[in-house]
Amino acid sequence: MRGGLIFYRGIGSAARAYLESDHSHADDYYLEHGAAVAEWTALDSNGQVFDRSSLDGDAYQAWVDWQDPLTLAKRGNPRDEVRLSKDGEVVVRPSSPRFVEMTVNCDKSLSVAAAMFPEVSAALDAAQAQAVEAMGGYMAQNSVTRVGARGAQRFVPVERLEQVAVVHRTSRAGDPHRHVHVQWNTRVYAEGQWRGLHTAATLRQQAALRGVGEAAINSNAELRDALARVGLTFDAATGKVTNLEEHARVLSKRADQINRHAARFEAEWRAAHPGQEPDRALRLRWDQQAWALDRPQKANANMASEAVWLQEMKDAGLQVDGFAPTAPAERVTVGALTADELTAEVLSAAEARSSAWSIADLEGYVGLAVAARNIESDAES
Repeated sequence: MRGGLIFYRGIGSAARAYLESDHSHADDYYLEHGAAVAEWTALDSNGQVFDRSSLDGDAYQAWVDWQDPLTLAKRGNPRDEVRLSKDGEVVVRPSSPRFVEMTVNCDKSLSVAAAMFPEVSAALDAAQAQAVEAMGGYMAQNSVTRVGARGAQRFVPVERLEQVAVVHRTSRAGDPHRHVHVQWNTRVYAEGQWRGLHTAATLRQQAALRGVGEAAINSNAELRDALARVGLTFDAATGKVTNLEEHARVLSKRADQINRHAARFEAEWRAAHPGQEPDRALRLRWDQQAWALDRPQKANANMASEAVWLQEMKDAGLQVDGFAPTAPAERVTVGALTADELTAEVLSAAEARSSAWSIADLEGYVGLAVAARNIESDAES
């Protein structure tokens, strides 16, 4: 998994637009269409889910604005920062982070494999969902908030943490990119009322969250078995499907082409409209035009995304079917890992990155070490 924690400080409508723009118009999960696309869960301090629902765009927007997504009851008022601009004008900007986000993603070759084979697609979706669940459990068990008067505050465990997950299958450029936006609201419940998440502690946990998520995906037995059945070879240490690396490069080149077209459309528009800023609708139109321009097999533009991607890979002379099935990798139980072996590997990885580490950092390296092996265990282990 790539990327770290992001603290979002904008309003709900802007967060909704951000999610709408993070994938192509061809994506199956499009927030603006009004369907239930955000999966909301509430977790207790043990990491157990005790409430869940699907949110449409309006409910998601309310959740970002610190309202109960089901009843719309307010849970607090975000603080604003008031400043004077260089021209002496009063500028009001949101200062309270509304949510903390981390993206569950995978190597491009895995996304390509999912586009090629439906059974791999289902397995990858399940593996990423497992990663979301594991990361949410970790956050719920390790998050804290402050209680008490200023100067006499104490830290207490969070009793209720809320999480939203939004699944996307494509990138903005319209190429395969399976990823899930996981967001944790900064309004948490503890000792009888809604309070603010202690985000400084959360920031120190990002290495652990990344390790937990990567371990959930790369050690997922169903995903590995699905890849082996269709003849694809998976390297858990890197997260790559080794016999699809060229396929991934071809589709990445297409994404680069689309991004260049979109950038050209924007530059031409700005030259004709000095001092103006393009709105979301205009940017969406540029994305659509860039996606269609110079696209191979343009006559088949009405095909499903998977069919278009397959055609592009065929046009590049790449194999897209007929791979010889392979035997699934031998699985290792958690008990087969010796403490000394794991400790040595984790410390070696930590020392290579820094001279000092937190417990959360070490937990992250443990996750990465587990991800590199074909571990067979339940989620709790």
